[in-house]
Amino acid sequence: VHGDVRYVGAQRQIILSLSILFAKTTNFKDIKPFFIPFLDKSTTYKYYLKIEVEKPFPCEIDMALLFTDEKGVVSIVHLEPLKLFFEDYFLPWVVYDHNDPEGMEINDRSNQLRELYQHLWKREHGFIESVKVLNQNASVIRQNIEKKLKHFLVEEPIQLHSSEEYKNLIQAEKESFDFEMEKHFQQNAQRKHEAETFCLINVMIFLPKEYTLLLKITVNTLITVVRIRTDNHDILDYLDDYLLDMTKE
Repeated sequence: VHGDVRYVGAQRQIILSLSILFAKTTNFKDIKPFFIPFLDKSTTYKYYLKIEVEKPFPCEIDMALLFTDEKGVVSIVHLEPLKLFFEDYFLPWVVYDHNDPEGMEINDRSNQLRELYQHLWKREHGFIESVKVLNQNASVIRQNIEKKLKHFLVEEPIQLHSSEEYKNLIQAEKESFDFEMEKHFQQNAQRKHEAETFCLINVMIFLPKEYTLLLKITVNTLITVVRIRTDNHDILDYLDDYLLDMTKE
């Protein structure tokens, strides 16, 4: 977390011994007060806070200013709480060669990331699964994915131009069909004359301190199915609202 502290008051000329105080929360280890020794109209302090996450869930952290002015008067002012949203915890996975972390080619990193994703997706123990269906125009979903998740894509989205191509790819990867997509195929069996496109997007997110969120997103012209795997069931409670935002224009 970072920001600026600058003098904006008109009554006091000099602020001495200013501290920013943070309330305790179960989501983080205790945040130490941030101390500024001196503040007047000509000074600006930039601050950076290292926050050690315990649980990657949305929360508000109450904040206050405790300061002394040049006349020795001690005052406390309560600030707007520091708000952290679910997506603020998202971090990309990083892969590298332990023997030569700077020497890996981009293609090697991409291949390792893809292999790691596939390995975690097929892991049988320690992960739970869920499915979320998003009913929204495909272009809106694609735009929101590009805006919100582009840094967490395992590879470039895969474009398919028919339901048969989609089924063949799923079979080749030895995946079971999404039950919602199967229902979609059945409902649209009489509409074969209409062009149908699919976009397959794989997403891998690290959530501190030690959790993984995997998404397989199938964006169809009429429906989007999100298959989910994670090693923390509490993440699903917050993921629903996040995915719902994907449907907003």
